[in-house]
Amino acid sequence: MKNLNPRELLKRPYTRVLIPDEESGTFTAQIVEFPGCIAQGATPAEAYERLEAVAESWIEAALEMQQEIPLEREIDLEGSSGGSDYGIDEARSEP
Repeated sequence: MKNLNPRELLKRPYTRVLIPDEESGTFTAQIVEFPGCIAQGATPAEAYERLEAVAESWIEAALEMQQEIPLEREIDLEGSSGGSDYGIDEARSEP
């Protein structure tokens, strides 16, 4: 399991979500499949850039602890009722 490359894994279509904070003007980005994998930035691009670095560290830590890396979620865009288990709208997005 240690021979997995975090950067290669992050090329898979994991669900990246961007949440704007209107009050502070910042943005929070997260990868839904990786619990606690969250980053913030002043712009969407900065939040996504930071998210990729955090996600790489998240994967490295999971591998070191011999944990399984979650598979990307499949989203049924045609039958979707909108929203998610997390109370936010999901969107696949490239950083």
